[in-house]
Amino acid sequence: MFIPPLENVTIDKFIQDAQINADIYYKVIKWLPYDRFQDIKQIAKGSYGIIYWIDGYINDWDNKNQQ
Repeated sequence: MFIPPLENVTIDKFIQDAQINADIYYKVIKWLPYDRFQDIKQIAKGSYGIIYWIDGYINDWDNKNQQ
């Protein structure tokens, strides 16, 4: 699976390891580019909010093909 490189080697390695070691689809971590989100609004600094991912979440995973 292609993982777009980031500027931070530590984050790249973390995402890569998480993808390789995920044993079920909902444990997979995927890098989501900013442009794949809609209705992004900061509601308060340091708080959680609601955002909408254009492509939706992963609801199935093929370990053999890593996709």
